[in-house]
Amino acid sequence: MHQHLQSIIERDIRDVAQVKDGADLLGLMTLLAERTATLLNVSELATSLGRARQTAENHLAILEKLFLIRRLPAWGIITRPNGR
Repeated sequence: MHQHLQSIIERDIRDVAQVKDGADLLGLMTLLAERTATLLNVSELATSLGRARQTAENHLAILEKLFLIRRLPAWGIITRPNGR
C-alpha cells in the first residue's frame, strides 16, 4: 500500500500542486491513518510533521484533490469546558 501511495503522490502531485517534497505528503498520510475516526487537529499534525499549520492545511487540500482523503464534518454533541 505504501508503494501505491508513493506512486500516486509522485506521479499525480505535479498535476495538482507545487510541492517540493512528496515525503511530507506520505508522512501526513501516515499520521492521518494513525488518527482515523478522530477529530482532526491540524495544528497537532503540523507539529508532528515539523511544518507550519498552513503547510499542513495545504497538504490536506492536495490529498483531497487527489481523492486520497475526505474530510467529514463532526457530528453529535460536543461539550466545551467553558459551557458555551
